[in-house]
Amino acid sequence: MRYLIIVCVTVFLLGAIFYGGVFARATNSLVGQVKSAFALPFLFVKGAFLRLDIAKELSDTHLENQSLRAELLARKNDFPRHDAPLIAAKVYALYPLNDKSVVTIVGGASMGIREGAAVLAAKGIFLGQVVRVGNDWSEVRTVFDPTHDIPVRIGSSAVNGLLRGGASPVVTLIARVKPIVVGDPVYATSRDLPYGLVVGSVSEVRENPGAAFVEASLVLPYSLHDLSTVFVMR
Repeated sequence: MRYLIIVCVTVFLLGAIFYGGVFARATNSLVGQVKSAFALPFLFVKGAFLRLDIAKELSDTHLENQSLRAELLARKNDFPRHDAPLIAAKVYALYPLNDKSVVTIVGGASMGIREGAAVLAAKGIFLGQVVRVGNDWSEVRTVFDPTHDIPVRIGSSAVNGLLRGGASPVVTLIARVKPIVVGDPVYATSRDLPYGLVVGSVSEVRENPGAAFVEASLVLPYSLHDLSTVFVMR
């Protein structure tokens, strides 16, 4: 009888140790799965915001680099200096109905903004012109406006062309007198604007063998929807 009791107690203890461990592991595993299930949406949202932050930082860095290139271009070609202070102005939200042709900014006559003033995405980078001014707001016609035509020059050879605005701005009426290549800067030469403001750079050159002129597509150094602040020239 004594031996039977000892065997029963031993079996009971071994079972408690074994099954207790399994139960503990199963419980821990279940708790871990529940925590993971609740954590996944949070991690997804956190990752999405992190990607947006990285994309915004890359966009800002790219625009800053293009601004420095515009400054170097102006110095290399001895463009007139534009040292007047810039007026920083916030951009009203574009989403969801704005077609990008005109944007509204926070700031108007009370801040010294006037009609016809050039508006920059960054120093040296042309965005558009002020077309209407209120006391504390202004409307800016951008290069995405199909009616916005601006005389420009291209590259170190200063080849003449005409910027035609639109959803994808292009440079037309480019004479074949000198070659232009992808990457050449395109800068404004209108008498209504400070000379030498960079519009963008050539992304593609389209030639028609029978035509007297060529056309160039542009890549702009910014995305309009990423701009929360612009700069108005006095």
